[in-house]
Order: sequence, then C-alpha cells, then structure tokens
Amino acid sequence: MIDKHKYPDEKIDLCAKQINIFSSLLDNELKDIVSMIVRKEFKKGKNLCEEGEICDSLFLIREGIVKLSKITNDGKEQILHILVKGDFFGDTNLFSELESNYTATALSDTKICILSKTKFDEVIKRNPDILIKIVKSLSQRLVSVEGLAKVLSTKNVESRISELLIKLINEHGYVTNNEYYIKLPISKLDMANYCGITRETMSRKLSKLENEQIIELRGNREIVIKDINSLKALVNADL
Repeated sequence: MIDKHKYPDEKIDLCAKQINIFSSLLDNELKDIVSMIVRKEFKKGKNLCEEGEICDSLFLIREGIVKLSKITNDGKEQILHILVKGDFFGDTNLFSELESNYTATALSDTKICILSKTKFDEVIKRNPDILIKIVKSLSQRLVSVEGLAKVLSTKNVESRISELLIKLINEHGYVTNNEYYIKLPISKLDMANYCGITRETMSRKLSKLENEQIIELRGNREIVIKDINSLKALVNADL
C-alpha cells in the first residue's frame, strides 16, 4: 500500500467530481472536500479493509475494481458487491463503530480517496444532501444483498450464472449488432464465489452455455452473449 499526499485543487475532477455522491456539488464545495481527502494506492490482491476490523473512513474509488466479500459459516468466500470507478464503500463505518461485516479487496491496481469520519462529519454539516445520497446507497445495497440471498437459496446453478451474466451486462457490458459484450471485471473464481459454486462448476456451466450457442467465451476476460433471450429465460427457469 502506497501512501500519497492530499490531492491538490487541480485534481478535483479526478478525486471528487467523478464520485457519484459528490457529482452535484459546486467546484468550491468540491475544493473543500478535496482538501480533506487522502489518496492511497493498493496493488491488485491487497485488502483495503478486513471483515471484523473497525474502520472509520469512507473509501471512494477513483480508479480500479474492488470486491466486497465475507466468509460464510462453512468457510467459503461469498462476494457481495463488485465496485468500480465512481463507487464508494465504508458508508456504514460513518454511523457507528461496529466491526466491518465484509472484506474489501482490490481486484486490480486501485486508486482510492479516503475521507475519515471526522472529516466526513464536517462535509455533511455543510452539504446535508450528501447524507441523503449515502442513505439511498445503503438502502440499495441492502436490497441487493437480500436479492443475492434469495438467488442463492432458491435458484439452480444455471439460473444463478445467468443472473450474474445479466448483472455484468448491465454494469460492464456494451451491445453491438444485437450481441452483448462483457469485459469481465472479475475472474472465473470470483464469478464462482459470487454464485456460491466451485470454479470447476462455473467453467463447466459456461462451456455448456457456449455449446448451446447462448454465449461465446473469448479468453479469460471476455464473454459475448449471442442469445440474450435464452439467457434471460434461464434466469427464471426454476421460478
């Protein structure tokens, strides 16, 4: 982990303006926030915070990919969220001193802006609308986790994988000539952990989808969805 200096004012667009919760602020308001922010860089594979640790900062992703995961009762990793540039986490740390219920890990070399709880309190006193955005984000993530729990408990493996692919299309994909392209932000192992299955099962099921001409695998980091309707049908296959 490499500590950096605080961002100078000319870096506003890199550190604060691109972060979702700060996007509506004026330049002079952003400058106040930038003066409070500390920049850090994390190499791929490094943990930004760990489950069970007390952390009192808001983490803002300036560049890179971060996964939030926890260890289940049977000792397996369960991925909760995949976050990218403009996202943030650590919001629950700002309202209490409870232990973190997840581990945050850099999936690529990642640049992070960190705002301590003390500094955050100063920010929201002047910009209370930021607090509203954070509460909305907390609510959305709670719904997402509840949805994931339902998927893992009620859907078969094919449905879980199909739902994950649809999620990746919406968040990381693009469409060309009625085909959907996904530049995978996570590895096949992480995809497996998200779906609650083994890496071998993930590879086998993806190969099956490819044989059925629903998807096309291109190396380790790209998937082309060739039949989006069939993929969507699989999401609800056992409902």
